[in-house]
Amino acid sequence: MTKILAIDDEEKILFIIKTALQKEGYEVTTVSNSDTLSQNDYLKYDLI
Repeated sequence: MTKILAIDDEEKILFIIKTALQKEGYEVTTVSNSDTLSQNDYLKYDLI
């Protein structure tokens, strides 16, 4: 399964993105602040 990381500071936007992509069969993780992620965290995803 394709893993996607969505980053946005607006929770409503993240909800819309996550809902739409999950309906298409993607595994979606959302974060509102990219500072909380390390460089290794980014390697876990196919699309950011």
